[in-house]
Amino acid sequence: MIRKKVGVVGLCISLIAGSSMTTYGATKEEVQQRKSNLESQLNNANDQISTMKKEQDEIYKVVEELDGQMNEITNQLADLDVQMTEKQSEIETTQGELEVAKEDEAKQYEDMKKRIRFMYENGSGAYLEVLFQAENITELLNKAEYVSKISIYDRDMLVKYQETKETIVEMESTLEIEYAQLDELKNETTEKQASVKGLIETKNTEIENYRASIQTTEESASEYRNQIAAEDETLKQIAAAEKEAAERAQREKEEKERQEIARQEAEAQKRAEAESQSLASKETKKETSKETSKETSKETQESNKKPTTSTGSGSGSTGGSSSGTTGGTSGGSSVGTGSFMWPVSGTITSEFGGRDAPTEGASTYHKGIDIAAPTGTPIAAADSGTVIVSTYTASTGYYIVISHGNGINTLYMHCSALYAQVGQVVSKGQTIAAVGSTGYSTGPHLHFAVTVNGAYVNPRKYL
Repeated sequence: MIRKKVGVVGLCISLIAGSSMTTYGATKEEVQQRKSNLESQLNNANDQISTMKKEQDEIYKVVEELDGQMNEITNQLADLDVQMTEKQSEIETTQGELEVAKEDEAKQYEDMKKRIRFMYENGSGAYLEVLFQAENITELLNKAEYVSKISIYDRDMLVKYQETKETIVEMESTLEIEYAQLDELKNETTEKQASVKGLIETKNTEIENYRASIQTTEESASEYRNQIAAEDETLKQIAAAEKEAAERAQREKEEKERQEIARQEAEAQKRAEAESQSLASKETKKETSKETSKETSKETQESNKKPTTSTGSGSGSTGGSSSGTTGGTSGGSSVGTGSFMWPVSGTITSEFGGRDAPTEGASTYHKGIDIAAPTGTPIAAADSGTVIVSTYTASTGYYIVISHGNGINTLYMHCSALYAQVGQVVSKGQTIAAVGSTGYSTGPHLHFAVTVNGAYVNPRKYL
């Protein structure tokens, strides 16, 4: 498994080395393709890191279990050492007792031999002498019984010492067997300890290998991210170059169009000037002809000497003007008065400040006032202003924010319906929404809040 991971890491490094050779002058599509390949390699590296970390965690669990076994084995060995020490002490004690028993047996045996030898060497006379020394029958009987008891005592004590010795020998043998069993168990436990220790060392080696592989792959992933960032920068440069090229092309196009228009205007001007000169020449010729005609007519009239009368002239003018006005109505001032009205009538169920969260997802620090009212109850703007938010979120439900100027805003949350749009100027008291229970809510109510320069304040300061 580790060799496989190391091989994958090596592949990652070789891929990085290959992909790090940025081709200058590459097209946008080529850079995007390189970036896509790097992102794919980064995802693969991240997947490998995640897999190796999971496998490493599994080995950690195994090592933890082995450590537990090692502790148990160590405790067992300690107990066995104690038991063997105690057993060795018992063996030594028994051996001492055995030596004493042997000495007692030998002494009793020697004493008994001495008495037997004495009686044998002195014959029955000594025995009879002891009896005849009795002064009466009672003493005689007592001495006879005494002599008999001595003989029985010697025999019984010898048997007893022999039995004691045999018992001690058996105990010694038993203790030695038990000691040997403990020693064998200790050897087995020691071998088990060595086996577990070897497993722990093996697993720790695997963990170190995983750690090294993870570190190498993380370095590869970091290099991928750096190269992706570099490709992003390249794409930005390409985009900037494309934009500059497009703008330059547009400027060149506009310049050509301007030049073309100027050329056409110049040509039109030339044609107009030519046409004007031609027309002026024609007009000059026409005026000359008219003058000639007038002179001829005057001469004719004078020659006829006839009076002439000319009547009829007039002039007029017309003029006029128009004007108009436009007007409109405004929903109200975009700047509030600074004095708020209650936006809805109802029961206050939660004041501004610390509280226990009424439902999952709700805040423990209440940033407004909750006013309970039936669903659909009209909500009025607390003051004149401009609607800057009119939307829905999972936590606030449908809500509206009105800006009253001077950094003061009012918020109306958990609505069932919104009647004002963003950008709309509303008047103080104008209906802007309806009470509801949308978002994180336990029932129909209005959450009314006030912010000053972005910070929530107690609405009662303005009501």
